[in-house]
Amino acid sequence: MENARAKGGEQSERTEKPRADRPYRRAFFLRRMRGRREDAAALQELWKYRPKVRWAQERVLDSIPYAVAGGVATRLYMPERTTADIDILVEPENLDAALVELSAKGYTRVPRPLGFADTRLGLIRRRVLGRQPVCILSSNQPWVHEAIASVRHDDIGLPIVDLPYLVALKLDASRGVDQGDLTRMLGFASDADLHRTRVVIARLLPADADDLEQYIEIGRFEVGNDGTSPKAY
Repeated sequence: MENARAKGGEQSERTEKPRADRPYRRAFFLRRMRGRREDAAALQELWKYRPKVRWAQERVLDSIPYAVAGGVATRLYMPERTTADIDILVEPENLDAALVELSAKGYTRVPRPLGFADTRLGLIRRRVLGRQPVCILSSNQPWVHEAIASVRHDDIGLPIVDLPYLVALKLDASRGVDQGDLTRMLGFASDADLHRTRVVIARLLPADADDLEQYIEIGRFEVGNDGTSPKAY
């Protein structure tokens, strides 16, 4: 039964239709390639600046496997940017347990679940407030298990979602901030990481495969990457 659901999920992913935000992405690509190139040397120097982030004091969850996503996760793949909260990804069978554990740590649940009306990754989200806001993400699609199993650990020990799945999450969200994150993460990525990312996006978000190549082209143009960028892990 589980395999049948997984195959069904993958079939639906292969036939998913382009979203209405495609024209906005095209406008972003055209404007960015017509603009001036950023100082690649300055971006490389910024890459070397690795401050200890405020999420280092404690694990978000102690007894449940999770992967850090969102803005905090991007610091493993590009120069760090500011973010107000931390997003964590958990498997659907652990979602309720994660809420219970965070409540025991003093976090307060936001009463109404946060929805994603047009998500193609089947995302659901819960938000809790405490020492810092935490957004808990999950999905009933098979990819979430792969993402949890393939975490990378950064220099302070945070379990970070692997680049291909972080790119998928950013493509699915497609907010303004995600455009910049995608170009920089993909611009700094190695050829091997880009290959793995292409494979995952072709499977999960096939309609975005062409857009992925545009983000890669813009990112490498901006950071001056010839495919041998330094790795953070």
